[in-house]
Amino acid sequence: MEYKNCYLYGLKSKKKLLELLHIDRKVYCKSSFLNCKIKPYIDINKNKKKRLVEAPDEDIKNIQSIILRALQMIKVPNYAFSGIKGKCYIDNAKVHSNKKYLFKIDISKFFPNIGRNKVYNFYLNKLKTSPDVANILTNLSTINLDLKNQNTKTMSKVNEFINDANIKKRNHLITGSPLSSIMSYFANVDMFEEINKIALKYKITMTVYVDDVVFSSNHKIPYFFRKNILKIISKNSYDVSVKKCKWYNVPENKKVTGVILDKNGKMQVPNRLMLKTHNYIQEVKNGDKTNINKLQGCLVVANSINGKLKELRGQLKNIKN
Repeated sequence: MEYKNCYLYGLKSKKKLLELLHIDRKVYCKSSFLNCKIKPYIDINKNKKKRLVEAPDEDIKNIQSIILRALQMIKVPNYAFSGIKGKCYIDNAKVHSNKKYLFKIDISKFFPNIGRNKVYNFYLNKLKTSPDVANILTNLSTINLDLKNQNTKTMSKVNEFINDANIKKRNHLITGSPLSSIMSYFANVDMFEEINKIALKYKITMTVYVDDVVFSSNHKIPYFFRKNILKIISKNSYDVSVKKCKWYNVPENKKVTGVILDKNGKMQVPNRLMLKTHNYIQEVKNGDKTNINKLQGCLVVANSINGKLKELRGQLKNIKN
């Protein structure tokens, strides 16, 4: 790992750090102040599934974006796709195309279970910053829920969710930060490196896309391999979602980070995306241009997956013109 490519590497001066992050007020170094600028709440989607959202205000997001750009300068292994510049979930799935067998796991409630210490240790031990610089960077990357006003209805719901979801760390990586995806990798780089060494030993391809860890091979992935991987994750104080843990021991359709790999390992557009695209096309044909930008987005994704619907993109361009 080439950490020296990052301009935060070896940084010892707090003054220099504040200059690099364009911070002109020292109060931004304090955890108590930063926590006031992050709003945690529980979001419920249309399937009534709950998730913890911790939304930084624009000032903090801008600072976190600067840290993100610095971290993206670090050259990472080919298996890492978490917030890495120039890589996306489609690229992650593409690595596993043309493979017959697959094993995938989902680390439960990953961000809020990445404790402050893991983030701090990355800045201190991997980027070799001074303790005070590492502390400021950690304050900007994490949230301490104990510093929030516990007497509000919102925090009552947050606390209830944390208990029900078995989230172990109340002081953890921010879930809604621009740098959280890449930090989820760097804060756990030793764990992922240990897993990858085992995968390489058995000639198994591995990728990491935030909380999705995927393994593929042209020979069956043995049970003892899967068991060892789960042990390593458990050793690092994480749980694996049983419902989202899946292995394919025969050639069949597989879903990897939202992309379908068919029996032959070819990338296919998911049915849900195809249906949505079809519905938007019908709307446009009927003269309703409300969702034309959404249609364009669907066509871009579909084309990135397997090159299909390319002609429709050209037709859409003419319609927009």
